[in-house]
Amino acid sequence: MTRLRSRTVRLDPPVDPFDLAGGTGFVWSGPGGELVGTGTAARIPVGTGADRVERAAEAAAALLAGAEVDDPAGAEGGPVAVGALPFSPEAPGELVVPALLLRRDIAGATSVTATVPAPAAPPSASELLARLREAEFVDYDVPDGGGDVVRLPASGLRIVVVSGPDASVPLGDALMPVLTDLTSDDQPAPVVAVEPSRVPEDQIDGDDPPAERLVDVIRDDGDLSQYVSTVDDLDRVSGRVATVLALVDAQPGSPRIGHYGTEDGTELLPPVEDAESGS
Repeated sequence: MTRLRSRTVRLDPPVDPFDLAGGTGFVWSGPGGELVGTGTAARIPVGTGADRVERAAEAAAALLAGAEVDDPAGAEGGPVAVGALPFSPEAPGELVVPALLLRRDIAGATSVTATVPAPAAPPSASELLARLREAEFVDYDVPDGGGDVVRLPASGLRIVVVSGPDASVPLGDALMPVLTDLTSDDQPAPVVAVEPSRVPEDQIDGDDPPAERLVDVIRDDGDLSQYVSTVDDLDRVSGRVATVLALVDAQPGSPRIGHYGTEDGTELLPPVEDAESGS
């Protein structure tokens, strides 16, 4: 029997799962929330006969019970089998385990579950991020000629990672693992992480605490702070200038790392090298 592996992450802030459905996705809505699925991780044939539904239910239960589920955020997600069966017991049907499944509970919280057949490894953070990009929940640019978010050309490459208060994917679920991968090799990729200025406390809507800021997490990380330059005021002219200068400093092979902006412990702009002294 086919075995499944899946990974579930919570989306914060929530998104509308119906945006994923498109023209071919599966949609279900009930008192407990909504499910929207797309793609196929496994198929469960539904035969004919009076007991066809019971037999299909047993096969689906066995398949899902044997799935390896990675749910680090405790979103209580996992793969499901969905489908619409013919009314006639003499007509065969099929159940499908979606490759990408979005859930929204009655409180409005949403999570995404990516599922693949074993023995393939469960989708990595970068693969999950790529799937979310395809579904238009996040966006990032890839170099000309394709590739993915991790396997990028190394020659002369400089990477800018832009975040902000409206980001839908929690930092720990996708972006931070990707940054760790990019900077963990013997020759780490030159990366500059940027985001707008911190929103003043008196301008924050609601009672919920503000989400983690990417630049703060990097600066507090003893390893990443040595490999990733940061800019915390992208909304200002000085922040955009600092981003350009930090990219110049991010020379592949011998980058100069710095942290720039208006927060404590930063410089407003990268230092300009003296042409005569070389410093």
